[in-house]
Amino acid sequence: MLSIHAKPWSSLVADVPTNQRAQGRWQMETREPGSGEPPLIVAVPIMFLRISLTEHTVGADKIDPGNYAGGEGCAYSISSQCAAEFGEYDERDDFIQYMDETLYPLKDSPTGKGAIWSSGLSNLSSGYSFRARITRKGDWSDLINSPPDLIALAAPKLNKVPFPEVMVARCFAHESTGLDFVLRGPANKTSFTIELKDLKVGQKYALSVVDGEGAKASVVSKIQSDVNGVALVSVSVGERSEFELRVV
Repeated sequence: MLSIHAKPWSSLVADVPTNQRAQGRWQMETREPGSGEPPLIVAVPIMFLRISLTEHTVGADKIDPGNYAGGEGCAYSISSQCAAEFGEYDERDDFIQYMDETLYPLKDSPTGKGAIWSSGLSNLSSGYSFRARITRKGDWSDLINSPPDLIALAAPKLNKVPFPEVMVARCFAHESTGLDFVLRGPANKTSFTIELKDLKVGQKYALSVVDGEGAKASVVSKIQSDVNGVALVSVSVGERSEFELRVV
């Protein structure tokens, strides 16, 4: 049986001669235990995956399981997320740039809300790509292994918005009793109904809108939930509207 010795991608890259890096070569070296040689070392720097994906995959290897279309988008999007998870941001950026500029050029979303999308890439692979763009080292591991945030669990929640007319750009608990959130909507402000949940029954809340200078204006001064902790609120949403929910 062969033993495995893992090395950081950055050190693997450093082990490869400069002329071979430029040619996009990759190496694999094996050693049997007891041979007097080091354990198995597999040197496949992630920065070279573009070459291997292009030249060493066939058939179903090149498929996007999100839309069953041929192509390398899924492999690159997953690889970019893995790179970000391990803190290899240069490699992550290289993969994303190659997707954005060569494989799946970015286009404006037809919703007209300012979003962009990768032409031809499935929603599944686009999700991997999006997580790669925002992920910092260890985020996925922390999400799975860390206990839930008890403050966020206890705080009110923004439960529903009329998507896609309104999109949630940001939503955070304020301590355990309030909520800060940003909504994006049409260019001309329009009234929409949103749903809040996990409000304390019998407790009164105030909803305010916050402008770009930080000034606050009351939207609804006294919000009370039903017996299930749910409340419907009418708000005016424009291109970017920031709100604060606080206990009265």
